[in-house]
Amino acid sequence: MSRFVSRMELARRARSGVKEVRALLLRPTPQAVRDCAAHLEEAIATVRNLEGELGQPGVESPQALRSEVAELRQELDQARALLDQAFRAHAGWYHLLSGMLGGYSREGTPAPAQPACRWAIEG
Repeated sequence: MSRFVSRMELARRARSGVKEVRALLLRPTPQAVRDCAAHLEEAIATVRNLEGELGQPGVESPQALRSEVAELRQELDQARALLDQAFRAHAGWYHLLSGMLGGYSREGTPAPAQPACRWAIEG
């Protein structure tokens, strides 16, 4: 029974982390996106491990644990959708800023934005 409890606790902890990710991604600043990485890595590893265990013959897999893993997977899908949305928003801003800062090419597409500073090292 303790193995079941520890697996349930792992799944619940991972879900809690993914909920935090979803909250962070409601305001998808670059720092918020960076802060999500550790929670997402932990949750993905937990899903993979638990699904691997649950799929093995002879391993007791209570319905409560299967449900918890399924809900964790749904939370991850929602977090992925928020990350995709954040990426599209940042890509859109980059596209707009490129046009404002770098001008446009002959084809009418925004020129790539140039870095704000450059380093030159002479020896």
